Amino acid sequence: MSEITYKQFTKEEDVIYDKSIETLRKALASGISYNEACSALDVADAQLKTIITDDFLKITIAEQHFGKGTPLKELAQKLSLPYEQLLQTKKIMFEDIENTALGEYYRQTSKGEA
Repeated sequence: MSEITYKQFTKEEDVIYDKSIETLRKALASGISYNEACSALDVADAQLKTIITDDFLKITIAEQHFGKGTPLKELAQKLSLPYEQLLQTKKIMFEDIENTALGEYYRQTSKGEA
């Protein structure tokens, strides 16, 4: 298992993250494309902005595709993104889940909890 670490946000970054996700939701609801919404997002820290926009795409896929059953091709059209980008993001989502689950399993087994 490869060791993956996720960025730990400061309280300020948490606030920026939450506000940015809400801003992106509103932008998409108003009909703006994913890329336009992300470009207009005002986050000074480029790394944080990338994390936010990547996470927002994952959140959108989770809600629309997995939650509501919207086909990925239809969602790609709605977001004005290449279908392949959504497929790749979906693959990354499953890798994230696998890494998190395995990390938790190994953490628990090393403590004798599993």
